[in-house]
This record gives sequence, structure tokens and C-alpha cells, in this order.
Amino acid sequence: MKQLLISVFLLSFCIVNAQIEINEEEEELIDELFLTEEIDLQNIIDVLYNHKTIYTTVNYTNKTHFAGRELKRLNGEVVNQISITPQVFYINSKGLVLGVSGLYLSELDPKWDTSILTIGYGKTFGKNLNMRYETTYSRYFYGKEYENVSKNSIDARFLIFSEDRLIGTELEVSYLFGESNAISASLGLISNIKLFELNKHTTVSFQPQFTFYVGQENIELYNIRFNQYRPYIEYYYDKVFELFYAQLNLPLNLSIKNFDIELGYNYNVPNKLKGESHLKNTSFTNVALRYSIDL
Repeated sequence: MKQLLISVFLLSFCIVNAQIEINEEEEELIDELFLTEEIDLQNIIDVLYNHKTIYTTVNYTNKTHFAGRELKRLNGEVVNQISITPQVFYINSKGLVLGVSGLYLSELDPKWDTSILTIGYGKTFGKNLNMRYETTYSRYFYGKEYENVSKNSIDARFLIFSEDRLIGTELEVSYLFGESNAISASLGLISNIKLFELNKHTTVSFQPQFTFYVGQENIELYNIRFNQYRPYIEYYYDKVFELFYAQLNLPLNLSIKNFDIELGYNYNVPNKLKGESHLKNTSFTNVALRYSIDL
């Protein structure tokens, strides 16, 4: 179950960023059409209803966490594990979303831990095209067999930005099912601040995000009981639905036409659940390379 949640948390952030960039790119195409002296209605229709984009990204992180928590071995040693998450997505203006993504974890065997196939439908709407909804189905393929994992997920996302696209919020709900079932959700506040423009096609922006993650997890608990005046420990599991952690993302983004480079600092604040103690706040840095191809 932990491997799946790591995959979902790492990949969902990359996918949301991809959607934001594509929406802005479509709007720029429309703006260019309206700025011409002669408006060609057919060209506008083609942009709105026939726009297709292949979006690729590779994200590197110097540390990997589970729900904001440090990964530890049985002896208590902290695992310093890097992760690499490549993905390729096809999105068109009719709403179709197709994607393949993966997860490489440096300390696992095999290191290629998870492959994910995704299909879904999404639409950008609103007077200023500042809202988007999306539903997707994902199938997970693991590098080796794990017990009690979810191999399927159904996700629903809703994203809304202010008219100036300075502030936005994003809600995501996921239902994970297979050998085990669980529900997770996240609510984030997003900002997109353009710092400066180097030229017409090159901009530097700051895109901070603060997100709360909630979900279900089986927690191992115990009671001390007595049998003929002799104490013994009785273990049991309790499924909880609580706030797992909050995350602050501070990414600096350089955009050159269809190519983006992101450098980010990320800070996790885990929420102590039943049976947990001595939780530490965690942090990691990431580097993401993104490239979009218009078809």
C-alpha cells in the first residue's frame, strides 16, 4: 500500500502542472489569433476544438518520503532514496487524456518500481477558461509482487484560477481498489507569479503551492490484557481517515517556448496518527524538465 501511495503523491503533482501549462498555451494561441488584423473564425474554432498536445516530463527528487514521513528500515535507519518519475501524456481539446508514467526508486530491487497507464476525460471551461475538471482511470504495474496493494485508481480533479490566473485552488479525490481499497484526497492553494520576461518567448515565474493530504490507512494498535493475572499484548488494526500531512512547494520555473525547467524546494509537515511518535518535518528538492509538442 505504501508503494502505491508514494506513486500517487509523486505523479499527481506532475500531472496537475502539465494541465496548467497546456491551458495557458491554448489561451496564448487564441490571443495571437485575435491580435491579428483579420480574424479568421475557422482558425479560432480549430484552436478550440482541434488542439492536440503531447506533454513529456521528467522529475527528479533527492529524497523520497511516504505521506510526508521519513522512510526507515526495520533497524530504524533512515533511507535516503532518490526518485525519478518520467511521463508522457496526450491531451486534446475534445477532452481525451492518455498517459504512461513510471517511478524509479534508487533503493528498491528492482529499482523501476511502478509503471502506470492512464486514460481519462477533462475539460477547460469558464468565461476566461480559468476552470478545469478531469476524471481518470489508472492501472498500476509493479516491478515485483506486493501483498495487499491497490492496482487501480479512479481520480477526480477540479481546478479553478482567478481571472488574472494569479491564485487558484485544486481539489483531487482518488479511490484506490484491487486487493485493498482506500480513499485519498488533497486540497491545494496555488499561485502563479510571473517574475520577469527575458524576451517574448522566455519567462521566469514562481509557482508556490500549499496542499493538505488526507486519506485512509491501516494503523497497528495494541491493548495490554490480563490472562489469569498475567499480562499479554493484543494487537489489532484500525482504518483511519485523517489528515496525513501538509506540503509546501516552492518551485522556480524557467519557460522557453515549449520547454520548461523547474527547480523546487519542498517542505512536509506530517500529522501524528494513532500509534505514531517522534515525527519529524521533512524536506526535499526537485528538478523537473518538461517539453510539449503541438500536433
